[in-house]
Amino acid sequence: MMTDREVFEYHGWREQCKHITSEMHELTSAIQEHELSSGKPTELLKSWNNICEEIADVEFMLNQIKEKYLIREENTKAWGDYKRKREHKRIKEGYYEQDRKQSTGGDNLLPKEE
Repeated sequence: MMTDREVFEYHGWREQCKHITSEMHELTSAIQEHELSSGKPTELLKSWNNICEEIADVEFMLNQIKEKYLIREENTKAWGDYKRKREHKRIKEGYYEQDRKQSTGGDNLLPKEE
């Protein structure tokens, strides 16, 4: 079996850049489809499975990039920790409240969460 790096090198940088963009778009579309589904159990299961498949595709592409650039978990863990802490801080401090107000048309439509 070929390594992820070998797959990446076989297809080449330009093609894989196009491909990862396509895979991320397919994942986004699968999530949107799931969220907009009728709620019927069979439809939800089908769209949930589609999300799982698209996540696998994106992970496969990310693994190829990690292999290409010799990126290990320890190289991205600190960034992930930083991003999570920043997001938690932003939420706690109300960073997004102005955007939410603008997108909903005002304060009265926002649920108060405690």
